[in-house]
Amino acid sequence: MYIHDTFMVYASEILGDTDKGLTGSEIDKYFSEYAVRYGVELPIREKYSNKRTRILEYLKMFPENVYANICNQLTLILLEKDKDNAKIKEFREKLFENYDLYIEEKISDEEFIQDTKHWLQNYPKAYEIYNRALIQFDSQNFNRHILDDMRLSLELLLKDILNNNKSLENQKEELGKLLENYNIHVYIRNMFIPILNMYCKYNNDNVKHNENITIVEIKYLIEQTSIFMKFIISVLGSKIV
Repeated sequence: MYIHDTFMVYASEILGDTDKGLTGSEIDKYFSEYAVRYGVELPIREKYSNKRTRILEYLKMFPENVYANICNQLTLILLEKDKDNAKIKEFREKLFENYDLYIEEKISDEEFIQDTKHWLQNYPKAYEIYNRALIQFDSQNFNRHILDDMRLSLELLLKDILNNNKSLENQKEELGKLLENYNIHVYIRNMFIPILNMYCKYNNDNVKHNENITIVEIKYLIEQTSIFMKFIISVLGSKIV
């Protein structure tokens, strides 16, 4: 995967923004550290008249996989200064959308999440929304839309598998009967349906009316949605016609 020059220019504009970008001393500090770590020789800084040009020329010295991780790490530093910086959040989402294969330590790299994505590939509407939520989480754009999308993805999966157009809340009775028909043990059914019920209530009470959602809660709901999806597909995915 090749990182286009236009995206490098975009990155340099974000990182070198006059008001909210890196300072000159921060550019020297961080890029010197990266140069030593990756064995890269940086151009002489005096050659460049402004921060954006200097950042752009520095970034060009690194391989694509390193460049993507540098952008990830430096934008995280900027987010620590201003967590509501919309331009940085937008840049990070585009970075993860286009170059996520290069970026390390993502939730989407976890084996459990990779398995879920594999299971979801036969359900493209649900897969698209699920993947969009993962990109937002990985880019650290933590907001209620991640959980909105997780819920919607699960709802779309059930609509597809059960061949109806019911909301998530209105699928529980039919889902419970089907699980019984396919000989899922009563204890499993009695555990699964109440958890799904609490999942719906959480989304209704907190996602739609409350912005104060913690990262821990978001990650838990992503994992819980993934558990639901894998279970539903494994039991019903190939059986409902």
